[in-house]
Amino acid sequence: MSVFNFAVIGGGSIGSRHARNLVSLGQKVRIIETYLPQVENLREFEVHTDLDSAFAPEIDAVLVCSPTVHHLDHTRMAIDCRKHVFVEKPLSHTWQGVDMLIEAAEKAGIISLVGFNMRFRDGFRRAKAMLDEGRLGKPLAARANCSYYLPHYHPDQDYRQRYQAQHKLGGGVVLDDTHELDYLSVLFGRVKEVFAYVEHLSDLETDTEDFAAITLKHESGVITQLQLDFLQHIYRRQLEITGSNATLTLDHNTGEIRVYGPKDHQYEVYPQNMSVTVNDMYLAEMRHFIRCLEERESSVADLKVGRDVLKLALAVFESADKQKAIQL
Repeated sequence: MSVFNFAVIGGGSIGSRHARNLVSLGQKVRIIETYLPQVENLREFEVHTDLDSAFAPEIDAVLVCSPTVHHLDHTRMAIDCRKHVFVEKPLSHTWQGVDMLIEAAEKAGIISLVGFNMRFRDGFRRAKAMLDEGRLGKPLAARANCSYYLPHYHPDQDYRQRYQAQHKLGGGVVLDDTHELDYLSVLFGRVKEVFAYVEHLSDLETDTEDFAAITLKHESGVITQLQLDFLQHIYRRQLEITGSNATLTLDHNTGEIRVYGPKDHQYEVYPQNMSVTVNDMYLAEMRHFIRCLEERESSVADLKVGRDVLKLALAVFESADKQKAIQL
């Protein structure tokens, strides 16, 4: 494996995770963190407090792990300095500037990857393989959810200070959980119509939505239903696919897959691979990015994919606002 110089913008939970994983893969890493209290938690790394150090001549690639509201600006800065770029999901909180960003990246020959790490999760990969192999027959419909109680998500931090709780930072459950919008598109193809309810239902002290009920109609004919919320006191992340021959359920948290067929009227259980940890999907994601840098090839989720998912997320808001289905 080649060794590259990476700069990670943002030393929060996800930025520091990526940095540690890159170090474990033999890469050179510096973290750029301008929030001084956070710097104290990053003593194991080379830490810089000036943003310009992310774009120094010796840097090969930049990881944008700042709050959502800064993603577009930091990514554009990396591209303008001809640095390859990984940007955490979502690509942005707004459409303004997205097309120009992608045009600039293509012109500069930038290799990019958007952080849709669920694509690299073991349970999802096994479920997708079963779907692709025809184990379920023709896919007809699906349901997915991602639910957790925001104050418990990082119990060592005041949830009101996190970006998920603040509209000005690009927070809210829809943008925070665009993983589901991405992987449903991977499984069932492009979405052509969206209808959604987006609400703030709880007494959580946030100025963002904490609940979304979304229906997607795919060009393949599959209809998917998705619930996202900050309300569940038990963390749930699940997928159910109904096919013409069988129904598959996947618990993303445990990795367990169950397939129920009409012939034998019982579940076939495919348990979690006990050697797989949550961090393995993040490691796989970084290995993929490094391989793309080595081979000078496009990633599985480049900026164009990030644009498509952002367009879908913004259509969710538009549907809820206008109280009607949105055609894409």
